[in-house]
Amino acid sequence: MGRCSSFSGLEGKSNYDPKTGKYLVKDWCYWDGSIVKDDDGKYHMYASRWAQEFQHGAGWTKDSKGIHAVSDRLQGPYKDMGLTWPQWNGSKGT
Repeated sequence: MGRCSSFSGLEGKSNYDPKTGKYLVKDWCYWDGSIVKDDDGKYHMYASRWAQEFQHGAGWTKDSKGIHAVSDRLQGPYKDMGLTWPQWNGSKGT
């Protein structure tokens, strides 16, 4: 199993799913994040993730899902808020 490098504080932390009230898998790889700042000064990152059980070269093509993460600072750490569009196309991020 490959390991992923840190991406603004997201890797290696439990991710809370507010819809189910449960914590998701800890071992995600994140990539391709875009950040926007809202009118209240919060930073919102939209990125893709996949389970670390897949090697990098295959993970992004097999199980990449779009996510939304939030931070008070541009540099993070960011908190994974869950899937961006769970109701569409299995939340595919590719």
